[in-house]
Amino acid sequence: MPVHAYYCQTTSWTLIGQAGSSDPRRQREALDEITRRYRHPVVAYLRRKGLSESDADDVAQGFLLDVVLARDLVGRADRSKGRFRTYLLTALNRYLIDWWRHEARRRTAAPGGDPDDPAAGPEPGDPRTPEQAFLHVWASGQVDAVLAGVEADCRRNGQAVHWLLFYEQVVRPILQEAEPPARAALCARYGLADELTVSNMVTTVKRRFRRALRDRVARELGPDDPVDEEIMDLMEILSGTGASS
Repeated sequence: MPVHAYYCQTTSWTLIGQAGSSDPRRQREALDEITRRYRHPVVAYLRRKGLSESDADDVAQGFLLDVVLARDLVGRADRSKGRFRTYLLTALNRYLIDWWRHEARRRTAAPGGDPDDPAAGPEPGDPRTPEQAFLHVWASGQVDAVLAGVEADCRRNGQAVHWLLFYEQVVRPILQEAEPPARAALCARYGLADELTVSNMVTTVKRRFRRALRDRVARELGPDDPVDEEIMDLMEILSGTGASS
């Protein structure tokens, strides 16, 4: 999964708190970030619901502006009631139902209009449900943000080679569904003494990644949600074996 710039490291609930700030600038920045963060999962959901690419973009824009911002969906979110993504997905489905009804009325009123005019249909070759598509894009963003943060931290601390080894040994093989390169080859490429050095450097970044992921997930949750269970859900969503919201 690429490291997308539209996912920052600020957590959802932190952003939601900032969205209720009395400072107009902080409030607007938080709301803008929330809409950027969830736009891609929303579009993925709408595409799997059968909307064309242009309709999905339009409906996503309308939902984020009319519901998330204008109707203060964020301000009414309650952390004690669970995951924000579930709350947002429920609101999105309601918004889509209203949009479909409006479209049916519009088509009926149009000369020669057909209220049963079919939607574009889901993207071919994608077996995921709309909820799975939403969650997969959301989960990818979570991991992308953590990877981006770990990379920045490594480079800031003079450990660019640590990051490159981690990327070569762990991240790239997952992205390309390939075997990791031989450690001897990495020793030669990066001028390292031996394979144990490669192993130790990769392990250092793995541990940093796990800590960063756990920290991010912990701050995303409601007060009673178990962190380990959420991380397991995240991994299942990314592997395609789960669709928990």
